[in-house]
Amino acid sequence: MNRKINFAALALTSVMMISIIPVTALADSSLSGWVEKNGKWYYYEDGYKIRSTTRYDEEAEGYYLLDASGVRVDGKKGWVTIKTQYTSNGDKYKASVKYYLKSDGTVYRDGWKKISGKYYYFGYSGAMVKNETGGTYDYDISGYRYYLAGSDGARITKKGWHKVSYVSYDYTGQKTTTKVWYYLKSNGEAVTGLKKISGKTYVFDSRGALVQNGYTVYSDSSRYAADKNGELITKKGWHKFTHTTKTDNTRYKSTFTTVTYVYVTKKDGTLAKGLKKIDGKYYYFDPVMYCRQYWYDQEKNEMHYFGKSGAQTAVVKDYN
Repeated sequence: MNRKINFAALALTSVMMISIIPVTALADSSLSGWVEKNGKWYYYEDGYKIRSTTRYDEEAEGYYLLDASGVRVDGKKGWVTIKTQYTSNGDKYKASVKYYLKSDGTVYRDGWKKISGKYYYFGYSGAMVKNETGGTYDYDISGYRYYLAGSDGARITKKGWHKVSYVSYDYTGQKTTTKVWYYLKSNGEAVTGLKKISGKTYVFDSRGALVQNGYTVYSDSSRYAADKNGELITKKGWHKFTHTTKTDNTRYKSTFTTVTYVYVTKKDGTLAKGLKKIDGKYYYFDPVMYCRQYWYDQEKNEMHYFGKSGAQTAVVKDYN
């Protein structure tokens, strides 16, 4: 393990130094890594007990699961659900996460694993992923192939359209529910990139999610935009996207609206990128139009400034 500490020995050392440093302060600041107490194992970072997640063990060369009280889960193989709650800005939230323990007590993590005839995807920490796509590297095609985990975490293999909903919380406790469409091939693999389905061309991002009322950029730097139905926008010219986000917080409610612009340059749907002259004025796209921003041209050593409308307002040459 990274650092195993016998709690009894640590307590003895603390008592011997009580006249110099308070026992509680010494104990809190001294605990680090794996610590054994009364036959149970805990994990500490900077004196704080880690709970409801996993931590690496060098001896086992794997990750062990810590329950809601911080005790390492030992002697149990199979599915384990960790229920916990946290407080953010005075609001309390509950969470429930599933893990799968191997016979040696460590967890499955970082990829698809076959369990009882079904495939499940586990994140880097070992938490089972639901309603999202996970990648599998295929050496035959030298790239990633993405598959969709359903609401129960099991891989979906039925060909066709699939809609999933998942809930996320930000650091303020704001709850966001997102609904995403995927299209699966007959082998269960999620479609990515541009795909013609029933005579219409749809835009899927690099992980297989349908792009709606927005744009996406692929690894080869190609970029495309889609309408509210996910269909590729091929009409040349300006296109505006408006997104409204509503907070779902018990302490306050707010609504935020963002507006972005892209420019389609060709009938194949290709979006403008970089500095582009449109109707006699220069604009900068990355791939969204810059507005009230600036862009530095490193090759020419020029600083370009853009106004409220997005049109270029000034160029400073030989910029220092």
